[in-house]
Amino acid sequence: MPDIQDPLEESFQAYLAALAKMQKGFLRELFRIIQAGYQEADKEGTIESLVSPLVSLVRDYRKRAHGYTANFLMEQAEINGVGQPVIAPDAVGYSETAVRTVLHSKMRVNAMETWVATAGTFARAVNNVTRETVIASSEMTAAQHPAAFKEIQIEDLDTLADELGEENFFGIRRLG
Repeated sequence: MPDIQDPLEESFQAYLAALAKMQKGFLRELFRIIQAGYQEADKEGTIESLVSPLVSLVRDYRKRAHGYTANFLMEQAEINGVGQPVIAPDAVGYSETAVRTVLHSKMRVNAMETWVATAGTFARAVNNVTRETVIASSEMTAAQHPAAFKEIQIEDLDTLADELGEENFFGIRRLG
């Protein structure tokens, strides 16, 4: 890791490194579970044997991703000296139906090909929690402390469009 002097950037890089390490662990566990439960001669049996452990795996890693993100947001707020942010509740759910759907659509002829086919979908299910947590936490914090976020309080779109010099602001042609 390069020598970083900016504490915000250092915090961000540490967060990214933690997520990358977590993702590698997730992919290793995903492979182990698929390899252990794969039955070449029985696609439906394979799916049924994989659903429960994969639901647990995805939920566990979604919870971890939420925890890393919550810690990151609190650290960023502390570095900026702005107090505690509101952290959105963890969204760790992932249904058996979702896992079955992925497996039915991506089951391949062996464990390795099935892992390759499913890894992206399951990894996105884990990674999406980070984005969802940042967005929801930011919205909740701004709603609870609007005076601290004057730059995002938009009261008059025409004034904002004039300030930005936009003739066609967000694809909506201004009237007048």
